[in-house]
Amino acid sequence: MTSPTSFHALRFGRAATAYEAAAGVQARMADTLLGLWGDGAAPARVLEFGCGTGLLTRRLAARFPAAAITATDAAPEMLEVARAALAGSGGHLAFRELDARAGSRTTGGPQGTPPDLLASNALVQWFPDLAAHFRFAASLASPGAHYLVSGFDRANFPELNALLSAPPFGYQAFPGHTREAVEVAVSEGGWQVSGFVGWEEVEVLPTPRAVLARVQDLGAVRDPRAGGRMTRANLAWLLAEYAKRFSAEGGVRLTWKPWAAVLSLD
Repeated sequence: MTSPTSFHALRFGRAATAYEAAAGVQARMADTLLGLWGDGAAPARVLEFGCGTGLLTRRLAARFPAAAITATDAAPEMLEVARAALAGSGGHLAFRELDARAGSRTTGGPQGTPPDLLASNALVQWFPDLAAHFRFAASLASPGAHYLVSGFDRANFPELNALLSAPPFGYQAFPGHTREAVEVAVSEGGWQVSGFVGWEEVEVLPTPRAVLARVQDLGAVRDPRAGGRMTRANLAWLLAEYAKRFSAEGGVRLTWKPWAAVLSLD
């Protein structure tokens, strides 16, 4: 049976070529992370979790050209896309497969001098045990390190969540973490929050099918073992209800609720 982690790695791997064209919100999250860093001192070594196609990696490399950056992801296909996108960009870049939950797909983190800056963008919403991830991140970091991290609130995609929580689907748990849950996990993981911002973006897409296509292109598909299957009849119900309940001028709405934070190691 496919594990939850390998399920998401598989889904994101399949979305590697389509991801970036659909990732406008994720790009703004990456920009927000660098904005939170502000005029902070440039790090010597950066470790990025869940680099995907390299949205944040490119920004880190441009902002910190002298830093040694190790970009990791659990999906080998994503790593290949990121490596190709950053080929010839200069700097000190390395790529490695790594499960950022707690390093369970490898023997641990990158070897050598610990990083003084860690980073991840639009990743940690997929980790039910967020504190375990933060503990793992702390175990890899140098004393006094910082962590630029962004994710989505549990109330992200409220339109889809409202439909998927009802029959015929019956999903009970949705990805994401409230600010309060993030703060608890940060503290349990050995970090403290130095800066935090959360916001909401409402996107209007032409049809409910376009909503599902956007989610699929981002690899953000729910594990079917957690709820009812997407049969032809269930899909027809979902599309009809979405159009009826969440219409907007020009189509239907899809609401995003991202957050971004800078953490300091206790």
